[in-house]
Amino acid sequence: MNVWDKIGKDHSKNNIMVFIGDKQQKNIEKLFLIHIPLNKKMHVLDAGCGNGRWSSWFSKHVKDVVGIDNSKELLALAKKNQKKNTKFIFGDIEKLPFKDKSFDISFTCIVLQHVLEPKKFQKTTKELLRVTKPGGHILLFEIVKKYEKKREDYIACRPVSEYVKAFRPAKLEKHLGVRCPYPLFGLIYVSKKILTKSNKGDVRDTYALWDRLEHSRLGKPVKAAFLGTYYASIPLNMISRRMTVLSPERIMIFRKPKK
Repeated sequence: MNVWDKIGKDHSKNNIMVFIGDKQQKNIEKLFLIHIPLNKKMHVLDAGCGNGRWSSWFSKHVKDVVGIDNSKELLALAKKNQKKNTKFIFGDIEKLPFKDKSFDISFTCIVLQHVLEPKKFQKTTKELLRVTKPGGHILLFEIVKKYEKKREDYIACRPVSEYVKAFRPAKLEKHLGVRCPYPLFGLIYVSKKILTKSNKGDVRDTYALWDRLEHSRLGKPVKAAFLGTYYASIPLNMISRRMTVLSPERIMIFRKPKK
């Protein structure tokens, strides 16, 4: 089974995972609305659309959205909540089935970090450039590191400078850290260490924790602790805003030259 097919099944069944993802997305949405001039004339590509969460959000602000993904399970989830101005197709972002200059915005969320091989990464970035209109934006949300760091066969956290190089001649207009619920993430990290034997060092450990909680007597009290920690940390938002520079989760906004 495609690893993303499995993650899609696990994610859709886990209400705490969905809750945390929704809260984190709202932080990102606020930044998008501030820094991206969305309007009802725009055509948006959601490359690696997964369960269609971001396609659904963009659909409220633009003319239409096309989501593409190579996971049939995730696409099935996306189509359950499909909006009238969205379309979902099965395909590979390394070879996008669209004409040149098709989209005002080409968007990826936690996608490029899973393109491990340098040649495939370069090919994918060139494809995103190709289908973006002159003067359009390439909008990324990825985990970055000061120096490139790979975790087995799953994730490559690259420095921002690597993205800048890959997307030339597009220019990096904005580079923003994302406000995170740090106390909650800290509790999740400790819980993973105590309750699971998974030692992947990435989101697979988190899914192992959710799976353990779904089949454990500890599930309800631990979930309650997660939610309580999230709500208790809301007063720390002001401090959290100032700590975004420390966050490895980054929004990168590139603009393709008009000519």
